[in-house]
Amino acid sequence: MLAAAVTGWAVAIAFGVHVWAPLRNPAAPLARVVVPGTEDVLALQQAADSAQAAVDAHNPRDLVFTSDHSVLTSVGRYTDCTGHAALTHSAAAIDTCVTGLRYFIGHNPGVFSGLMSASLGTLIGYYDGSGRLHRYEVVADRTWLRSAGVPPPAVAGEAAQFQTCVTADGSVDRILDAVEV
Repeated sequence: MLAAAVTGWAVAIAFGVHVWAPLRNPAAPLARVVVPGTEDVLALQQAADSAQAAVDAHNPRDLVFTSDHSVLTSVGRYTDCTGHAALTHSAAAIDTCVTGLRYFIGHNPGVFSGLMSASLGTLIGYYDGSGRLHRYEVVADRTWLRSAGVPPPAVAGEAAQFQTCVTADGSVDRILDAVEV
């Protein structure tokens, strides 16, 4: 479990679920807390259920995160289907011009730098605009030339793709293909 100070609120990341709660001291440093019994599957599920109940009470929205905490960022919308508009460096976005799945984009270096260390099996969570939690598992990892356009899904049942730059000029991307779990 990781607790982080975020503008007067704490976000506790436990078992892929984020819980928002007010802090007494908004300037508190990051703290790592070891949760006893985490190797017990039942305890993990009970903790996740409790955390989900707390999350529902606070209803986070438009937030994407990885289970290893290397990505935790808000998610906006990218609506320029020509691809000429610059993407903000302060958040990830869903490219609304890509249909059939959620296509997340974000900068590296930047909010998606953590995706460079992601591998097959990495778990990624996303709270949509209504506060519903979507859990994704990375099932394919590809290097893609941006000039080739949007990559097709790598597997049947794919629900999301996560794109970040490999090269500084943005000509080569890393694509993580994910299914909802």
